[in-house]
Amino acid sequence: MHVASLSPDVCEAHARCWARIQDHLGSEQGQLDLASILVRKFRWTRDYAERAVEEYRRFCFLAACSGHPVSPSAEVDEVWHLHLQYTRDYWERFCPQVLGTPLHHEPGGRNTSQDRMFREQYAQTMASYQQCFGPPPEAFWPGTVRRFDAAPRFRAVDTERVIVLRRPHLSPLRMAAAASLIGVLVLLAGMPDAFALSAEPLDWNGPAFLKLYAFLFGVALFGGRWLSRSPGDAHGTNAASLSPYDVAYLAGGPRRVMDAAIAVLMARGAAQWEPSSRTLQISDPVPGLPAPLDAIAQHLRTTPDPERAARTVEGVLSPLRQNLIRRGLMLDDEAMRSQARRAALPSFIVFALGVAKIGVGLARDRPVGFLVLMSIVILFVGVYYLRKGWRVTRAGDKVVRETRLLHASAARAPRTQDMAIAVALLGTAAMAGTAYAAYHEARLPQRDSGSTDSGGGSYSDSGSSGSDSSGGDSGGDSGGSSGCGGCGGGGGGD
Repeated sequence: MHVASLSPDVCEAHARCWARIQDHLGSEQGQLDLASILVRKFRWTRDYAERAVEEYRRFCFLAACSGHPVSPSAEVDEVWHLHLQYTRDYWERFCPQVLGTPLHHEPGGRNTSQDRMFREQYAQTMASYQQCFGPPPEAFWPGTVRRFDAAPRFRAVDTERVIVLRRPHLSPLRMAAAASLIGVLVLLAGMPDAFALSAEPLDWNGPAFLKLYAFLFGVALFGGRWLSRSPGDAHGTNAASLSPYDVAYLAGGPRRVMDAAIAVLMARGAAQWEPSSRTLQISDPVPGLPAPLDAIAQHLRTTPDPERAARTVEGVLSPLRQNLIRRGLMLDDEAMRSQARRAALPSFIVFALGVAKIGVGLARDRPVGFLVLMSIVILFVGVYYLRKGWRVTRAGDKVVRETRLLHASAARAPRTQDMAIAVALLGTAAMAGTAYAAYHEARLPQRDSGSTDSGGGSYSDSGSSGSDSSGGDSGGDSGGSSGCGGCGGGGGGD
């Protein structure tokens, strides 16, 4: 049976269902090759089409065996639409013989309540997916906001009249790497001339020295960034051993912890956001709140304005911070300052070299304007590294990355019970499209581009989405299943 990609925790009946789905869709002996049709219809690559069909298989398995209504991503929905067109295969063979239950397609977009229902179903589908198959691939299972965006992503076009080009995608890291590579190649192209010069760089002519200075500039820039982060020692800490508030502190600092706590309080009904006054109304003390949620709730009760509360919440979170320092995931004040000095040192050395060469150039009546500009820039870089101060160690970053993988579905499509970890990883962007979106929208003017509301980065002393696909919103509900354990229990009907 083809069950390699399925969690070993599922029951035998569900494993047999998964094997039947694998055999029916896309196998060499299958009666319907959906991947080939998708390649012809959408001009997808063969690999992408086969991956889309694989995600459709997994969606069908969840529909039959998860025990709750499911909702697909836009890409999976396109495969589902295609399969539905082959009515004899879908209704006479696939549903009764493979799934063992009817699987109906319910179009969405009719009203707000239905849209909310599909969002909740999509989040639950993502959670069940992670339980059964591991983290959902973001290329096929984007976050809730992007998934239910109003703009359709798939359109039918006449390829005889128009040319369809693939949208280029370069991450900032790849763009920086490409720019660095180009810069190094340009510098290397001019280096042969340098070998014929004096061993004393201050005696080099202007063009040759500028090439050397540009190279050292890059070394100081990237070397300083590397030196700014302490390796740390996680002392055996892994993602599973951290609370959402630990993760929030590492990913976004005290403000992120407070946002995560506010999300939990609102989800529990213990807090309500008042848009008119831009304050939080905290209920009477809620018994049984874990630390630091209890302390934050008390802090917000006395300071209901989140902006004011954020400026003083760090003192409330001192025990949380000290625990992270003991575990090697963060630096204390003195260690952070020492690390910042090491990070700034290369930039200051390069700046001193530039100042010396400027003095030589002025003494010889040579133009030094461009060198002055570069020296000023590298001085600002050194000051930035000296003042920035990254508190989170590389060990802390590693644990945050592991947490993103462990909670991939919760971060992209959070359920109510996932709000703490989702906000910890993404900031208030995780609230977009949920019942708590008003708080996120209120935070945007102050922190629209700040790291508190972004998914990446880590906490530093100078400052601290869900990313989400369109297409027809749709939900699926199965008529029943075997009702055994694994992947969320028995089948659910509508």
